[in-house]
Amino acid sequence: LTFTVVVMGDTDGNGEITVTDLAQLKLHYIGKEFLTGASLNAADMNYDNEITITDLAKMKLVFIGKVEI
Repeated sequence: LTFTVVVMGDTDGNGEITVTDLAQLKLHYIGKEFLTGASLNAADMNYDNEITITDLAKMKLVFIGKVEI
């Protein structure tokens, strides 16, 4: 069996939320580049199975240290 661990907000899989993760989520949200698989799951910051502006806002708050996950 193979398992994939998804860290909420970590769309690039490096173990932390960085400006790259914010950029990837924004590009997905505006329809320029699309996330798939574990990256898409990581981008769903509020677990509602949709990527919305709410996910982007929450990721920004986590990135600047205003919210912990």
